[in-house]
Parts: sequence; structure tokens; C-alpha cells
Amino acid sequence: MFREFIDVHLPCRMRGLVQLAWLLAGLMLWMGGGAAARCAAEPAFVGRMGVPIKHGFGLSVEMETAPGNGFQPVYLQFVPTTRTFTRERNLTIEISPGDQMQSGIDFTYRCQVQLPQNARDFRSVQYIPYYYPWSQMHVRVLEDERPLQGCVTTFGLNGARQSPLQHPTIGVVVSGKMNRVLKQNANNETQRQANYRQTLTRLATRPALPHVMAGGAVVQATALWIYGAAVGADVPTDSDPPAWQVCPDVRSLRTAFAGAIPVDTDVPRLDHATALQQLEQVQPAEVQFRVLDAEQMSEQWLAYSQLDVMLIAAPLLQQLEAQPDAYRALTDWLANGGNLWVYATGQASCKVLDQVPLQPIAASLVLGKPAVAKRLQLGEINDQSGWDYNTYNGATRVSQNYAFSGTMPGGSSLRRQVFETAKKNEHAFAATASPASIASRIRQGQFGLGTVTAIDAADPFPQSYQFWSSVVRATGSKQLDWSERHGLDVPSGSTHYWSLLIGSVGQPPVKSFIGLNTLFVLVVGPLCYLYLRRRQHLFLLFFVAPALALLVTGGLVVYAYFADGVRTRTRVRQVTWVDPHAGYQVTQSRQSYFAVLGSRRGLTYPDDVAVYPVLRGSIRAGYRYRRDSSNGRQGMVTALEDRTQFRGCFLPPRSQVQMLVFKPEARSDSLQWDVGDGRVAVTNGLDVDLRNLTLRDKSGGIWQAEHVAVGQRVPLTRVAVGTKPKLAVAPLVPDVLPNLRSTRDPWGRYIAGSHASQLEQRLDSWLQYLPPQRYYAIADSSGQTLLGTEDAEMTDAVHVVMGQLP
Repeated sequence: MFREFIDVHLPCRMRGLVQLAWLLAGLMLWMGGGAAARCAAEPAFVGRMGVPIKHGFGLSVEMETAPGNGFQPVYLQFVPTTRTFTRERNLTIEISPGDQMQSGIDFTYRCQVQLPQNARDFRSVQYIPYYYPWSQMHVRVLEDERPLQGCVTTFGLNGARQSPLQHPTIGVVVSGKMNRVLKQNANNETQRQANYRQTLTRLATRPALPHVMAGGAVVQATALWIYGAAVGADVPTDSDPPAWQVCPDVRSLRTAFAGAIPVDTDVPRLDHATALQQLEQVQPAEVQFRVLDAEQMSEQWLAYSQLDVMLIAAPLLQQLEAQPDAYRALTDWLANGGNLWVYATGQASCKVLDQVPLQPIAASLVLGKPAVAKRLQLGEINDQSGWDYNTYNGATRVSQNYAFSGTMPGGSSLRRQVFETAKKNEHAFAATASPASIASRIRQGQFGLGTVTAIDAADPFPQSYQFWSSVVRATGSKQLDWSERHGLDVPSGSTHYWSLLIGSVGQPPVKSFIGLNTLFVLVVGPLCYLYLRRRQHLFLLFFVAPALALLVTGGLVVYAYFADGVRTRTRVRQVTWVDPHAGYQVTQSRQSYFAVLGSRRGLTYPDDVAVYPVLRGSIRAGYRYRRDSSNGRQGMVTALEDRTQFRGCFLPPRSQVQMLVFKPEARSDSLQWDVGDGRVAVTNGLDVDLRNLTLRDKSGGIWQAEHVAVGQRVPLTRVAVGTKPKLAVAPLVPDVLPNLRSTRDPWGRYIAGSHASQLEQRLDSWLQYLPPQRYYAIADSSGQTLLGTEDAEMTDAVHVVMGQLP
């Protein structure tokens, strides 16, 4: 309508001036609106497959940035070449991740994707095990188990954000409303760019412009009108949103992880777009961030398995409670050992904060003013460089590449100078307060194996370094370390592999061989000779002896093959932690396997458990370069409807392998305790019978019960002082630790780790001394659903249930 007014009511020369103003306004918007478009919280784009148009669809791949140990979310985006998918398609996607070096557990991930008919697009998310670093992904598409022509591509993962960094990863949950504003800005920017191109086309057909003074007022008014009309849609309806809706300013938090001191302290608080953009960069600190949209939270807890911390506002957490599946995924991750930091607690009421008994942290965890200056290392260079990943050396600072040139990226200012500037600007980063006042605003409690930290501040961003270092110290370095919590780093291997071997399998039956050989010598020698001589057929000895030798040799081979049986043998050490406050029980199961004939079927687990192979040595000890990204894959991980199957190198024939399985499970029923003066009784609400239940009360007394059946209420008997608790469980200590130094690694560069999970360490400690208000027991059966195989011979199994009194 406005264009019609211009064309009808303005003369030709004036129309040219208006078109010029329109062009300039569009150019200004095009240059200034790009920042908002780039700030939307989306997975990183990996690449687009060049699918031939005859197949009727296109495929692009995206993945979450800042990967690490756990399961990596990978997104498959399908679009039709026409308006919609013309028919239903059943596709098989094969993804082979890896880097330039091969390992013994390289695998191909297979999943089924069904493209619905008449749909405009289709998006599938896959959670792929991240057992070793990735630098590329080889993707192939099949239909009816036949490869589609031209549907194979190798994507390179460029950028440090997509490289594995050995640092804590914090998932920051941002407001969906604010993200919609940014996305709307992006859509408006796209429309403005289209209008800009149309304007260029129209101007190319107009006559030459007259003198600018001819209609300056009209041009200026027209430009302002166009600019205001275009920008007005980008402003949110609430011009002053609440603080918890604005993306957290993590500058002070970043420094608490041995990071650079912020140099932009002239800005008190970053706006939503700038703060979001900062989260999506490689951090100059020993921490990385992943942005999570509050309205697009995953319904599978494996999506958060790589995160060490989740930072969320209480109102957003309250909104998440209205989505049962998404909320269950978050609490599953939390109970399995995650750390939840909730701020703006006064703005909403959250279930998790009511479930957990929260207590203020100790004032001793808060750094005093002298300790703050010491911890900040003010005499060092304020290194603002990011990180680079190297296959040999792991994560290294980019600044190390400048060591010999004498230059530093971002300048070479001392941290003291930057800190003094922050104090001069009166920035919150440099502020200090009494330890008692800070400790009173930070409350913490246990949820399963994880922690919940309540930050009683409406907007604790950026806050002071003193404040956020207290939050980090209260959570604990071990709790923030993925390998410490889970008890392994898959690429490094683990010495605890030798703690759970299946005895007397995989070895040649030496004694049986000696006995059979002795019998063969006697039969073919004196006995056969005397028998043939008496029959006067001694010449047959030249034929009988080789035939008997061949028969006995074949029998020895067959006997050796079946000496270990035909069933898969397993040995299990399972530990379950029961938390009645959280309503969760978390099971960690260390399982060894030895397969003879059942190795081709592999291992099959439910899709809601985390499975990690425990290797006896580092995957880099016998390294070799990869020649072809699609070959050399010894393993196969197949995502079925509700299960995940592991085959190939994960269960090779006649070789012992070990898996570590994690299973969080929400349960309303657990052990109900009745503790009073001179009496202790328990009601078993679990689904397993308990034996040798042992409890130490708060005064140090030991109470025991021999057997507690499911649903039964049993009184415990107090035993004499000094009585050793009955629990026939051996500590997780390897009996034998062989020297596995590789000839390709004579310097021992790749050494196996020696971590045990925090729950396993807790059990080993309790075996030495059971703390007060704690209990443990033996369960009569182990979780069959976690074994991975139905037809298995159980060599040894122990299942410990442990916890603390409510």
C-alpha cells in the first residue's frame, strides 16, 4: 500500500529519492540485524549430503557442540525435494564417527528412520556413544538394506567447539521466550534482505536521481517510517523482561574455572543476545558451555550425559515440571551424578528444591579477600586465548602456539592490571563480601548421586568471582569431573578391568591335553602294536597311527573350543544407591563377559541406560593412521525400537570384555525405616529380597537382619560391640596388574586410568568402616535387564544395596 502511494502521488524524481532512502534503511538493518540472527541457540551445522534429486529428499547433519564423554546428540534433518515427501520411506542411516587414528573400538552406528508421507520435513535425534574423539563422520544412507546411489559423504568437524575438551561442561538453560524474539529477529532480517534485493532491482530500472535537496524532508521521513516499521516487530512485548529470562552473564563464573579475568568490565551486565553469543564460543577457561532451550528440552536423559552441570532459573525449572517426560530426563541425569544449579529461587517453587534437604554451605568454602587475590594469580598473564585439540596431547591453549613469537592473542596484560580496571569500573566481578553473607545465599543438598545447589538471588550474573568460586568449591572438583564420577575415561582404559575377570576361561586346558596325549601314546604305541601283531596285520600300523593321530588332534581342538561351554559367561558386580528423599534408586553395574558361540548376537541393553566399555589399556597404545574413513570398523552399535545392540569388538569370540552400565530409576517405594529408642525395624519396598542387612545408628551401634523379603517388615537385632558386619563383598582392587607396555609406546605415554566411580569408592570405604546412619545389604538377584544377554551362565554375581537413613 505504501509503495502504491509512492508510485501514484509522488513525481518521478521524488520517487527516486524515496527509493534511495528505502535502500539505505534496508542496508542499515541488514548490517545491524545480523547479530541477533546469529545468536539463536541451535545445534552446530555439520554439513549437507549431496543427495541426488531422483531420491526425493535431502539430508543435513547437526550436532551439539562441546562434546565429551557420554552420548553425543546428533540431529538428522530431512527435507523433500518437492513440496512434501511423496511416499513413506524406510531408511537406514549408518554413521561412522572417528578421527585420523584408528582404535580397537571404532564402530558404525546404525539407526532406522521413517520419512512420513506428505510431511514437509522430518527431524530425528540420535544419541551416539562418544567413546573416542571425533574429527569426522562418515554417513551412508540405505533403503531396504541396499545403499542408495550417491548417498554417502564424509563430514569434517571443524572448530574447537566440536572437538573433545577435557573440561567440565555446563548446560545453560535459556528462556524460550527470549529465544523466540531472537528467531523472530532472524526471520525479519531474512525478509529485510529479500526486500533489499528487490529494492536494488527496482532502482536499476529507475531514471537517474535528482539533486538530494529536492525532497530531503520527504526522504528522511520515509526512511524513518520504514526503519521504525521494520524494527518494531523485533521488540518483545515486555520491554523490560524479568531478570531470569535474560541469558546468564557467565563472565565471573568462567573465571572461577581458572579462566581469564573479563576485560569488558565497563559493561555491568551483558544483554541477552551478547551473553548467548558468548556462551557459544570457545571459553578462555577450563570450562565449556552448551546452550539448552527451555522449550525444547530432551525427553531422554542420555542427551545430558556429557554435561557436568546444568544451570537453570527456578521459573524455567517450574515450567519444565509441566512436561513429565522432559522433567524425568533431567531428574534421571541428576540422580545419576549430575549437578543442578538453580538460581532465582524466590521467583518460583520447584519440586526438586522441596524434595532435597538443602543446607547453607560452610563459610569455610568462601574465599576471603586475601585468598581471592591469591587464587586469581594476579601476577600472571591474562590469557584470553581458547583451546585447541591435538590427538597426541589433548587440549592445549592456543596461546602456546605464540610462545616463540612473543605475542599473545588478545594482548598480554597482567591479570592484576585487568583486575584493577574492574575495581575502578566498580564491576561486580571485583566485589567482595563477608564469607558468612555469601554462604547464606548458597544452599546445597544431595539428589541421588548428584547435587542440587540453590542460589538465592534473582539475578546472580555476573556477580563476583568470590561468589561463583564458592559455588564451584561447594560442588567439589571430583563431582565436577566426569571421569571421577563415572569411574572411567573410555579412551584411557582402566586398571579395574583386572578386578573382575572370569577365572578359568579363555585358556588352553593344559592338564586335559597332557592326559589325552599320554593316552594317545599308549594306545598307538604298545596297545595298537600288540593287537595288530597278534592279528598278523602289523602292516596296518602305518595307516592306523596317522588316522588315530588325526582323530585325536581334531578331538583336542574340539575339546579346547567347547571346554569353556557354549553359553556366554558373565560376572557381575552391581551396586544400587537408594535415595528416599529424591524417590530414586541408581544402579551401577560392572559386568564381564566371555562369549564362545553367542558373540554374533552381541549385547542388547534398554535404550535408557548408559553403557561404557572398560578397556584394559589405552586405545592409543597401538595407534595407526586410518586409511579409509569407512573401513576398519570392528564394532556395530544398532539403535532398535527400544533397545541398543552392541556387536563386533564389544563382544568378540573367546575374549573377555567388560562393560560399565548406569541405570537411574525413579521409585516411590524403597526401604521404610522405623528407628526409635532401643528398636530398629525395616519394611522392604524394593523388588528384591535382602540378605545380611546391616545398619549403624547415630550412636555407633550395629544392627543386623539375616533376611528381609519383598514387602516384609522385619525388626533388626543389635549385635555386640566389635562385631564385624556380614557382607561377603571384596573391594574393587585388581589382584594382578600385568605390565602391558606396548612396543609402539615404549615411553608409557598412554597409561591406563585407575578411576573407580564415586559409588564404588563409597562402597569400598564402607566395607572398611560403615559410617553412622548408613546401611548396606546383599540383594538376592541382580538386574537381569542390565546384563545385555538373556542366555548367559552366571559365574559370579553380587548385588549390593546401600544408602543412608532419611
